[in-house]
Amino acid sequence: AARARWLVSGEALVYAVSTFPFYVDLCDGRYTGFFNSGLNTGWVRVFRILNIFRTSEYSAAVNTVWRVLIVNRTILLASLALVLFMILLTATLLFSIATDATLAANGIANLPDAMYLAVLMLTGQALPEGELSTGTKGIVLFTSFFSVPIFAVPAAMLTWGFEGEAARLASREQRRFERRQAFGASPEAACDSSDDDDSDFEDYLRTAAGVDEGEREEQAEQALRFLAAEGAAA
Repeated sequence: AARARWLVSGEALVYAVSTFPFYVDLCDGRYTGFFNSGLNTGWVRVFRILNIFRTSEYSAAVNTVWRVLIVNRTILLASLALVLFMILLTATLLFSIATDATLAANGIANLPDAMYLAVLMLTGQALPEGELSTGTKGIVLFTSFFSVPIFAVPAAMLTWGFEGEAARLASREQRRFERRQAFGASPEAACDSSDDDDSDFEDYLRTAAGVDEGEREEQAEQALRFLAAEGAAA
């Protein structure tokens, strides 16, 4: 039963995909192509990297990234929408205002080509080549002042999210240290019930929201006093 469950797990799927090209080569008799169809399966071999690093041993790191993305999903999706809007706006301005010579110098024949150059401009990787007209220079200035900061929003939010995770881990280590100081090196005393995924997620939410242990204890005391007052009144 356990082996059957493992066969349908994600780890088993990674193993199957990573070994897929080997069996294709055995059937095909060659090391390139896919049954003489021209389809190359060599890129699938990259999944063997996951086998080397044993993805199950890195589940804590994956869970950390997942928590940060889930908690900050709203602002990340909003910033992604702004990024897509600025790409489309910049590309449209470039394609509409730039001269024919500038478009030819940058290999822009349609709007998708302009979007490629817009992404390079928004990320600070490149500028339009050739002799720039006044309108094109205005687009470049507009991009520098307004578009680039919008591209920095997702990176800033991810940085803030990982800072919150670091604060949560520091708080957990502090609690462990205080328990060891209070109860000694007993394994039962050193055991932390917040090691599971659900408690880790709750701790991260409290850290991101700025709720500390003192506030939690005060809220619990207020709830107990309220319940005691209600019981006395009844």
